[in-house]
Amino acid sequence: ADNAEGYTYMSGTSMATAYVSGLAGLALSVAPTLTPAAITSLLTQYSLDLGEPGHDPAAGFGRIEANQTVLATALAQQGMDIAASAFLFFPLISR
Repeated sequence: ADNAEGYTYMSGTSMATAYVSGLAGLALSVAPTLTPAAITSLLTQYSLDLGEPGHDPAAGFGRIEANQTVLATALAQQGMDIAASAFLFFPLISR
């Protein structure tokens, strides 16, 4: 352990894989017909950009935002215009 609480700091794609896979599963539970490309698009579009603008070596596409991704998936599944409603539901994400 790296600290008194017993936690260790780790980063990288190996650490992120479980979270991203879990979020992809949540999105699929809302919209089971999503294609792999659609899931990738949702995950990148509704991530909070960190570091340099856009994709970068240090932060990738940023931090995934599960609530916003699943909500966007549900809205799209219901045929709602996500772009027109985005300012109501996604205040953290700049477009």
